[in-house]
Amino acid sequence: MKKLLLTPKTITLTLLWIIATIGLIIYQTSPKTESKLINAEVKEVISPHQAKIPTTGAFEALGRYSFQRTYPYKKFPVETLQEELARYKRNGASFRTHQQSEWSSLGPHNIGGRTLAICLNPQNSKTMYAGTAGGGLWRSYSGGEGIDAWDQIATGFAVKAVSAVAIPKDDSSTVYIGTGEVYRYKLTDGGRTDRLSRGTYGVGLLKSTDAGKTWTQSLSWPKEDITGVQKIRINPKKSQTVMAATTEGLYVSYNAGTSWSKTLDVPMVTDILINTKDTSVVLAACGVFKSANYGLYRSADGGKNWTKITNGFPTAYSGKVLLDAAASFPDTVYASVGAVDASGGQPSTTYLLRSADQGVTWELKSDTDYSIYQYWFAHYVLAHDTDANKVLTAGVDVWRSGNQGSNLVKVSDWRKWNFNAGIGEPEGTGPDYIHGDHHDAVSDPNNPDVVYLACDGGVFRTDNFGSSYTGLNGGLQTVQFYSIASGQDDSLAIGGGLQDNASIFYNGNKEWRRVIGGDGMITRYNIGNDNEVYATAQFLYLNRSSDKGQNFTVVLNFQTGTPASTGTHFVAPYALSPVNPKVIYAGGGAIYRSTNRGNSWVLPNGTNPVQDLTMPIASIGLSYFDVDKLVVATAPRDPSISLKPQILYSNDAGASFKNVTGNLPDRLAIDVEFDPNNDDTFYVVFSGFGTGHVYRTQDAGATWENISGNLPNVPHSCIFIPMERPNLLFVGNDLGVYVSEDGGTTWEAYNKGLPYPANVVDMSYNYNTGKMQIGTHGNGAFQVSLAEYNIQLPAVVTGLETVKAVDFEFTNAPNPVVSEAKISYQLRKNAAVNLTIFDTQGRKIRTLVNKQQTSGTHQIFWNRTGILPGMYKMVLQTGKQRVTKNILVK
Repeated sequence: MKKLLLTPKTITLTLLWIIATIGLIIYQTSPKTESKLINAEVKEVISPHQAKIPTTGAFEALGRYSFQRTYPYKKFPVETLQEELARYKRNGASFRTHQQSEWSSLGPHNIGGRTLAICLNPQNSKTMYAGTAGGGLWRSYSGGEGIDAWDQIATGFAVKAVSAVAIPKDDSSTVYIGTGEVYRYKLTDGGRTDRLSRGTYGVGLLKSTDAGKTWTQSLSWPKEDITGVQKIRINPKKSQTVMAATTEGLYVSYNAGTSWSKTLDVPMVTDILINTKDTSVVLAACGVFKSANYGLYRSADGGKNWTKITNGFPTAYSGKVLLDAAASFPDTVYASVGAVDASGGQPSTTYLLRSADQGVTWELKSDTDYSIYQYWFAHYVLAHDTDANKVLTAGVDVWRSGNQGSNLVKVSDWRKWNFNAGIGEPEGTGPDYIHGDHHDAVSDPNNPDVVYLACDGGVFRTDNFGSSYTGLNGGLQTVQFYSIASGQDDSLAIGGGLQDNASIFYNGNKEWRRVIGGDGMITRYNIGNDNEVYATAQFLYLNRSSDKGQNFTVVLNFQTGTPASTGTHFVAPYALSPVNPKVIYAGGGAIYRSTNRGNSWVLPNGTNPVQDLTMPIASIGLSYFDVDKLVVATAPRDPSISLKPQILYSNDAGASFKNVTGNLPDRLAIDVEFDPNNDDTFYVVFSGFGTGHVYRTQDAGATWENISGNLPNVPHSCIFIPMERPNLLFVGNDLGVYVSEDGGTTWEAYNKGLPYPANVVDMSYNYNTGKMQIGTHGNGAFQVSLAEYNIQLPAVVTGLETVKAVDFEFTNAPNPVVSEAKISYQLRKNAAVNLTIFDTQGRKIRTLVNKQQTSGTHQIFWNRTGILPGMYKMVLQTGKQRVTKNILVK
């Protein structure tokens, strides 16, 4: 957790300075100089919708998700996750030591998350199901209309990715869902990765016979594979016959899912099409990234035997294939094929093909590259149910043809998103807006011009076959947070970063507004000033706002070449110093440091990597006592890297690092945090399985202690250590939030009111409101009051509200002139105070205060007689809390 920044205003104390024309001055940049620096070095101030950054990071995002959880192995132990979920259900109540407060939703209810599948109740099209990438299964009874139109359906299984939904025409109480989001199988795509796949794990195919109240596992595989069910098709004439397109092949059940047989042993089946007139004819699309035996297969006996189709169908492509046929013209079939190989060194492109004979022969209708870089991930084709000439295709945007696909015209523009849309308001600035990256579409059986579309921005509807769109995301709380942060003054000052949905800031009442664009990554507040907030897009595209996120200044962009890039992770870390929030550290292969809020940057150790250029920094923790102390965690940029991740410690502002990994487990560290109560204590939080997940050092990394206790054996992502409560710890993991009141000896789940499981990736705390916020990767944000723990600020706190802002004043005595500095500070309660001046070598110059003092306002004068001009450091400490200020004597 990287939210809690010790600043004079919010944590320990405030030294309020007035710059004098003689004597002693604070060494800082004036506003005028700062403006020049921005113009000269940053060169760009942007409003939220103007950011010039890459528009997708799906490949990196999914790779990161699976790699963090599988490292250093090649498989994902889904069974372990399910066992831990069952253990919590059995013992959760007995873990509790007292009554817990209940989490409440923060939304967003106006921004839909990545949605992979959509299915209409065949008996009532107003009832629809949405399968989401990280938020599980959702249902609406209003066709998605309304400000609170959706409800999540719990399955009881430890899975959040739902890629397929199907309902029999004759029984709307029966629902099948396919789990897992998987786009790569074993050693495909030239062996670029040795991961089994890139994506999120699944638990097979689940079935409900009571409209989603209870679920059973109908089809599953060995528990250590990342498997997925991509599509489910039900025979329209025999609803007992169900087909499943899976990562392991095509499976058929003739008894409504009681038993299954693999009838096509080709991996990565991406789609199935059953001819509605002659159900013995079935087509199966296979392959992504040129997986084994990829191609189009046809069965003439209901899926028992298969023949590979090559007549007019491309034989070399890297993307996936999606199929469709109109209900009124089932013998006419369309295929959307991503990244078809081109000849003569030309780039690959998307093919839209058409067959007029049930898929036996094919003709190319268009090579318009509508799927472009999402060829492996997000595209489809949809034939109009009653007009044989009309067809929709989609990839990044939606395209339409009125002549059977021969000419495609783009009919949507994802760039027109409305960053300030409220719940139920138009999500775009024009009628042709729909979020980019399309996964599924279904026609309303009552009106073929009405189409429901699933994309990375949730669920949308078109009433005119693609001419205009309406968002249907009211209450669809499914966004995937990467980070969450809160300010300390304004209870609404909450922000975060989302996968493929920009960075967002809270407006209240479950509404959020987008900023910057692209993939939102890490958001951090200057906790001494809620107006100042930082946000990144992918690959450390860092922005700063001075007006609570209304407008942003780009302060770090490696595309400019200054500073030099040393390579970063997709989600690259940065942190504001708790001692001085003007100091920012950012992590690539090397460490970057700014002392002026990001206006300029230095590399303390040049471009030399902290470990290796193939092992960039993945997490940064900063000391609450010394601006020069930091700890970082590294991780491989790619799964093929053989180096092991490290934990490294620096006490010289990143000029050098010491490897303190010691006997820590070989897992990826997701969070590293200093203890705000002890400068030699810091924590490391690990993802993965099979080892401890939370470790602590109390001697700056010389030795480590596993404090995982009875925590579940699942990937962990974040930790929060409150001030003045060193034995109180909170962690977030793939099952939710856990708390320890005894320094990590024992833990209990703290999940009342959360969806379960809740994949908690980040947490923040507001000391003024006493509330914790969490960001989940698939179910949005939540908040809870921690009043029961009585977490308070330390003794020395801000005086801004109660003390006149004249901490540094100067008086002139009679000739000879003697200059004095008056220092004011406020104590919240009685405390032992030490105020000392040091030179740049760390030598003590003078101790001004060293005694017990009562609560209230205090003043001390420093007479600078005998002090040579130069830079000095003033340190004010009470107990274990300390603030340092650099001062310049002229």
